[in-house]
Amino acid sequence: MVAFERWLAEHARHMHVDSSPDAVDLVSVIQSLFSERDDDIHSDSDLRREFSSLLNNIVVSDPVDLQEYRPVGRFVASAVNQFLPVPQRVIV
Repeated sequence: MVAFERWLAEHARHMHVDSSPDAVDLVSVIQSLFSERDDDIHSDSDLRREFSSLLNNIVVSDPVDLQEYRPVGRFVASAVNQFLPVPQRVIV
């Protein structure tokens, strides 16, 4: 855990310059958890549990040129990493 904290501190210094806002937010949450552990707010087991909960939060982003965007359907990712079509209401 200490090695990961050191690695993160070293590699996250300037990430706000060229990383997505979601990545910056995630690293901020992780750094806050480490700080709370250092202040004895969280134990190491609490920290592991918090990190495990972060594993279930997946954000996928891709820039879209809105002038060329033509919606073909909506999809959601399931817990088993499969994409499932979202039923859409048809208005007649």
